[in-house]
Amino acid sequence: MAEAEILDYNLHEKTSKRNGRFSRRTILVFLLLIIVIVLVILIAVTYGKKLQCDDDDRNNREHTRRKNSSTESNNLISFLLFSDVHLDQFYKATAGIDSVCRNESEPSTYNAPYGRIGCDSPLRLLHDALNAMKKQANNLPNLGFIMLSGDSCAHSIETHRRKVVLENINTSSKAVKLTFPDIPYFPSIGNNDIPGHYVMPVENDTWYSDLLNIWQDAILCKHCDMSYQTTTEAELRKTFLYGGYYSVSIAGL
Repeated sequence: MAEAEILDYNLHEKTSKRNGRFSRRTILVFLLLIIVIVLVILIAVTYGKKLQCDDDDRNNREHTRRKNSSTESNNLISFLLFSDVHLDQFYKATAGIDSVCRNESEPSTYNAPYGRIGCDSPLRLLHDALNAMKKQANNLPNLGFIMLSGDSCAHSIETHRRKVVLENINTSSKAVKLTFPDIPYFPSIGNNDIPGHYVMPVENDTWYSDLLNIWQDAILCKHCDMSYQTTTEAELRKTFLYGGYYSVSIAGL
């Protein structure tokens, strides 16, 4: 009987020790699990904050970029430039190049309403080109002015040259101002825009005065809604009547 009790006691003691070890192990595992969970939560929170900071930085950079871009756009000025119109009021769509497209009794084999290689520009081409420029101008920031760098008139004007050249220049200038009525137009004189081909006006010639009568309103653009003045009439006349040149202020600069 005593031996049985001793065996029961030993078994109970072993079981108690085993249960004690198991309990401590369970507690340790539980604590480790809690630590792991806390670490995962801390990592997730830290990563989330980092993502938020990155998003904030990205948004701030984008805001700054847009702000700078807007500022740069406000400081930019766009302009349109076209050259060598060579408008020919005598152009005939069915005429051949032997008559530089002016004599319908010398016809071509096909109709060319917008111009032909070897000939100058019909009025229809000028109008359509200006309309295309106007459409493109809608995409330009702060369109400020238009430049024509010379040669409004056609080649090979021999008969009544003075009258015809001035008429062509007047027609092209009116077409530009009709298409772009609210911005200044700065034309210059080309070698085909003078009394003779490559022949400058003589001292007592009224050519510069005749040209200025056509271009003055476009250059000064007094009716335009602008915060600056391109130049004064006195300054314009002083240099243009002397040598056919002038200087202007662009966007108040």
